[in-house]
Formats: sequence, C-alpha cells, structure tokens
Amino acid sequence: MPVLASSIRKGLTGDDVTHLNIRENMNEGKSQTWFYYASTIADELGIDYVGKIDLDTMLYLDKFFGFKEMHLPPAPYNNHILVGQLVDKDVWNVQNYGKRFVTDFWEKEKLVLEHLQPSYHIYAQGGCYILSTDLVKGIVRVANTVPKENYFEQHEDHDVTTMAFISTVIEGDANYAATMSLKQMTTLSLFWKHPVKRQRRSWSVVWRNEKKRMERIVQTMVS
Repeated sequence: MPVLASSIRKGLTGDDVTHLNIRENMNEGKSQTWFYYASTIADELGIDYVGKIDLDTMLYLDKFFGFKEMHLPPAPYNNHILVGQLVDKDVWNVQNYGKRFVTDFWEKEKLVLEHLQPSYHIYAQGGCYILSTDLVKGIVRVANTVPKENYFEQHEDHDVTTMAFISTVIEGDANYAATMSLKQMTTLSLFWKHPVKRQRRSWSVVWRNEKKRMERIVQTMVS
C-alpha cells in the first residue's frame, strides 16, 4: 500500500496527510522519497525540521513539544541538526568479526570521507529521528550528485544519515560546514516509544494508557 506521511504544517490546523507515490518498502528509497518531497515544500510553508518515524513508534507529545522548545531552534538557527538515537556503525564489525576497527573507514564511504579524522560511523536509528531542513536539502543534493556506492548499505537509516553528513563535508556544497550538531536521545530523554507493534499483546494497553495520560494533561491545562 502507499506510504502515508503525516506532517503538521504552519498555518494549517490539525494534521495534513500526504499520500506519497511510492509503495511501502524497507530499503528501496521510501525515506529518501519522503525527504525529497519535504524539501520541495519546506521554504514555502516555513518548515524548520522534518522527521521520520516508524508506524510502530508512539510519540509522547508533551515530551516532544518540551524538547522542541529547549533544543530545536527556529530559522535561521536551525542548521546542521540531527536528533535521534545514534548508533556507531562500527558495532557492525563487532557483530561480524568480534572486534572494532575504529581507525578504518568502511569502503563505501572512503571516497568522500577519508580525509576526516576521526573516521565517521554514526547514524540515527529509524524508530524516530529529526533533521533540520538544510540537512534534508543536503540529502537530496547528495542523492543527485554523489555516486550511490559512497553511502549505500541497503540499511535505509544508515544511508539517510550518511547522505546528510556527506552534504556537510564536501567543499563547494551549499551545505558545507564540516560539522553536524548531533542531539543524542537516551532512554531518559526519549519523546517516543519504539517498537509498539500490533502483534504484541501489550500493544493496545500501551496506546490506551498513553491516550488516558494525554487526556489528563489536557484537562489539567484547560482547568
């Protein structure tokens, strides 16, 4: 079925749901398609950040808006910001070889990243992450100009983060800054829960409890 992407746009009330012209898929460009679409409307609608969450991710809205007020500055200060649970890709080496290779680059990233010290292996897990719009536009430019073998691992979350990072380290790119502001979410600061899968018996309980919690918060605010 088509991907359903939901975003709250400035000047509109409620959710504006966009149906993207792409079928559901794991590693065949779903997220890249969403970020491309977001890049085409960001300036017109004054969007400062674009997020991606999985269908089995539940947002804690009060925690999200609290985080936003503290850590997501609006334009023109929303530059090079990535929010998420960050993973060191070198853990893949531990799984495959039983040890880390922290001084070596992965071959797919060497051509564009080998001048960096230390080497770069961080990416955001796909349950939920947020990118400032300059990084979103950087992803689109990298997809159109950088050979796929420099970032493609058939692991969509890794590929998207690496494309964003590449856009900041290629001199001459409109996004060049040689740095990113990585906001690492820990279990103590998460404003989402993942996964909350329908197949699990606790699924309906978790959602029902969260709905009641938010109703109590709203009632407290209006009373």
